[in-house]
Amino acid sequence: MREDFEVVGDPIDDDYYGSPKNSRSRDSRARSQKPRDDYDDEYYDDDYMISDSEANNLAMLCHLLVFVGGIVAPIVIYSMKKDEHPFIEDQAKEVINFQITLIIHSFICMALCFVLIGFLLLPLLVIYSLVLPIIGGLAASRGEYYRYPFIFRFMN
Repeated sequence: MREDFEVVGDPIDDDYYGSPKNSRSRDSRARSQKPRDDYDDEYYDDDYMISDSEANNLAMLCHLLVFVGGIVAPIVIYSMKKDEHPFIEDQAKEVINFQITLIIHSFICMALCFVLIGFLLLPLLVIYSLVLPIIGGLAASRGEYYRYPFIFRFMN
C-alpha cells in the first residue's frame, strides 16, 4: 500500500453521495448558539429542537410583545417554548426580569412624585421602557443574547 495515500472520509459515516450524513444536522446548527452547561442533554433531543431562525423570531416576539401584552406575553412564550431552545428560554427570562424591574421602578417613581423628583424620573422611565425592548428585539432577531441594563435578575 502506498504511504502518501490519504483517507478523505469515513465510509461508515458517509451517505450514498459521499457527503457526511450530519453535515446539515441540528448539531451543526446548534454550534452557532452554544447552550449553557446547566441544561440537560434530554432537552436537545431531535424531538425538542427547533431551528435557529424560529428561535430568533420567538425571542424577538418576547421583546416586542411587551407593548401589547405587557408581562403576560413573555411568560406565555417562556412557559410554552422553554424546553425547545435555550435562546428562547434565556431571552424570555430576560424580558420577564425587565418587566418586573419596570414595575418596581414605576412604584418608586410614583412614591418619589410626592417629593417632586418622581416627575423628573417618570419620563426617563417611559423612554427606557419604550427604547430598550426595541433594541432587544433587534438583537434577538440577529441571534444575539441581549441583556437589559440596570435590571434586577430574579430569574436566573
